Amino acid sequence: MFSRATSGISYSENSSITLLLGKILQSISYFAVIFSFINKKLNKKGSIFVFISSLSLLISFFPTSLARNTTGVIYLGLLLTLSKTLKTNKLFIILFLGAFLILFPFLNAFRNISFYNVSITQSILNVFNNLSIVWLAGDYDAYTMLNLVIDYIHINSITFGYQLLGVVLFFIPRIFWMSKPIGSGAFIAENYNWNFTNVSCPLPAESLINFGFIGLIIFGILIGFIAKKLDLFYWENIDISGKQINNFELIYPVILMFFFFMCRGDLLSSTAYMMAYIFVWFILIKILNINILQLKKYNKK
Repeated sequence: MFSRATSGISYSENSSITLLLGKILQSISYFAVIFSFINKKLNKKGSIFVFISSLSLLISFFPTSLARNTTGVIYLGLLLTLSKTLKTNKLFIILFLGAFLILFPFLNAFRNISFYNVSITQSILNVFNNLSIVWLAGDYDAYTMLNLVIDYIHINSITFGYQLLGVVLFFIPRIFWMSKPIGSGAFIAENYNWNFTNVSCPLPAESLINFGFIGLIIFGILIGFIAKKLDLFYWENIDISGKQINNFELIYPVILMFFFFMCRGDLLSSTAYMMAYIFVWFILIKILNINILQLKKYNKK
């Protein structure tokens, strides 16, 4: 429950299925909390559902038992969705920076050993005493991986979009596509015969390994365009007062958190994880036939 090293559950012999089911269950728990809070806010009742859904999420996906990108998506996403204060000032920037520089290194203490063997006090002291060492660890390897990708291209050439094809068709099981690309970070790690392949591949590296320098320009323009459109759509439709909430407002913080994950990479895993949340969000609003703005107007009538 408390340690990432002891919290893993296998749902299938197929690791991809286990991963997919895990992300779907996470997203169901995440949106259960959000919908229960919205129900409480609109109808002035349902506190028991808020308590049950929040407790279930905390027990099932405790912050120290998750990969740090998942902790950020769930708990920072909830804060952004439910807190009016974080939406209307620069406090979130400070919060995120603190999480990135302090909290995330602290959570790494629970990655490979059990909670029983971790001293909370000592872990906190180690983080503060060894921040420079922590920031130079593999968790912050984006610059190194960018250079390794450049070296790989010089020796082996680009993949002409093959790595990106794996991202676009991430949902196809490997049993049907035996040569399906692995994540670009792992791809580079295997090329260098590393035993540990859970490494990053930042967006500039993803663009280079797929299409070279031209890809770097195209990726930059395309990602900037998409980010601008999503951000404008969010701010043009949000009710700053918090009296009304629309459907996109529920998923945008998730997309935002996953975008930070994508910036580190790799693109394959971050895209697959994000789409699991988007899929559950889409199904839930269709099943519930819910549009929060319409629901608000209905309640007024």
